[in-house]
Amino acid sequence: MPKFNYVALAGDGSEVVGVQEAADRAGVGAALLERGLSLTTMSEKRSLLQFEITRKKAGKVVQPGTNTLSADGKTLTVTSKGVSASGQPDSTSVLVYDKQ
Repeated sequence: MPKFNYVALAGDGSEVVGVQEAADRAGVGAALLERGLSLTTMSEKRSLLQFEITRKKAGKVVQPGTNTLSADGKTLTVTSKGVSASGQPDSTSVLVYDKQ
């Protein structure tokens, strides 16, 4: 079963970091909600150079995205999408970091 890294907020505002085994990201979100964790950030390794990031609040996706490292290791591209209250994509952000 795949392992997912996450960062979440507990009801008291404290940060909880860990690894959760689940069949998919939806399973991770459900497990964290059962533990009373509201805002979560999960990452899943897609390849050697790419991670998929999912941010959820109260079980709903609020910001999906990807972090991709170039083959030469000199450029990191962070792509994220904003999601409206109705769950529809409403913005896209692309940040590019170059190693100096």
